[in-house]
Amino acid sequence: MSKHIMRPVQAGYMAGMSTSGQIYRLESVIEHCRLRKEGIVCAFLDISKAFDTVKHSDLYKTMVERGIEKDIVSIVGAMYTGCEGKIIINERLS
Repeated sequence: MSKHIMRPVQAGYMAGMSTSGQIYRLESVIEHCRLRKEGIVCAFLDISKAFDTVKHSDLYKTMVERGIEKDIVSIVGAMYTGCEGKIIINERLS
């Protein structure tokens, strides 16, 4: 296994990193696809500790109230139902 699991462009779990660089990269990819008339589908979430600190049912209700389609809310809910996340960095499991 490689000792350098995290690529330099990744910001997740990196001290001092923010989403602003990731947003810039995303905007660049979107512009590239727009100029080439190519389709693009993406999801960009900054949920640092968000799911640890809010009541999920209230979050889903708020998403619907703000106009997010129920299908999308269901997908987000399914992503976080009964799951746990772990990462490997330098061959060590978190």
